[in-house]
Amino acid sequence: SVLSEQIKKIEEKQDIVEKELDALQKRIKHLSEERRELDKINATIRSLLEEIEEGEKSLVEKSKELEEIKHVSFEKDEYERKIIEKNKVYEEYQLVLEEYNNKKDENNRLKLELEKARGNKKVLEQKIGSIKEQVDNLERIKKRIGDETADLEYLQLLVDIMSSFRTDLISRIRPMLSAYASEFFERLTDGKYKLIELDEDYNIKILDDGRAYGIKRFSGGEEDLANLCLRLAISEIVSERADRQFNFIILDEIFGSQDSIRRQNIMQALNALSSKFRQIFLITHIEDIKNFMENVIHVIENEDGTSYVKVD
Repeated sequence: SVLSEQIKKIEEKQDIVEKELDALQKRIKHLSEERRELDKINATIRSLLEEIEEGEKSLVEKSKELEEIKHVSFEKDEYERKIIEKNKVYEEYQLVLEEYNNKKDENNRLKLELEKARGNKKVLEQKIGSIKEQVDNLERIKKRIGDETADLEYLQLLVDIMSSFRTDLISRIRPMLSAYASEFFERLTDGKYKLIELDEDYNIKILDDGRAYGIKRFSGGEEDLANLCLRLAISEIVSERADRQFNFIILDEIFGSQDSIRRQNIMQALNALSSKFRQIFLITHIEDIKNFMENVIHVIENEDGTSYVKVD
């Protein structure tokens, strides 16, 4: 995956940085050894300088002694030998001094290089820390993605189970809805229509002369009546299957497209439901319906747009 590739690249980069850091540490060790060697050379040079200084002092003293004792015989060969020895020592001194200066310059250069290497080491250590932090962060993200993927798979399984359960429940409840709605529809149409069927999408079909027709084939009043019967059937099934009893049902404007006979039939059907629903609320603008009701609540609008309630 992209995340795994990114982690792999960061780990490869970390290996390269660690190798560079190891090389720098070896270089620092080498520079330290060279510096110790240079210190030894400096000590040798200081020793030679001291010897030369002692030789010069001795030569001065010998010259003074020669001046003081003129009567002493002068050994020319010995003198020349001393001069040659002095020149040889001086030449060695010059060579050592030159080497000393070279080593001193080299030492200064190595000091600068050492400081630079230490600075690079610090930068590399910071980079390694940053890379490790990025790797840890990516590992946390990877783990969170894994956890969320597992949760998603579990939720998808739950969705599939609920979908299967819904399909199974609908397939079992549809015949019962059809039977209850048919009973209401036959009663409200005085036996004209005896059967309401529901297809897989719960579209209503009405049986007429032995054939099932879609609801749009029938009049507006019969269509409204069939929908009302389905609503009543749903309410009755829910009431029967609930762990507790429903106290009321509310029906809004169900009489508008019905004639007086079917209105009476609807009221009779609702009275039959009163054993299952203690309160049945009907919302309507049709005045003569109130003659069939035990209690009537009027909602009256004032001229200013406010409303008040009047109970008969």
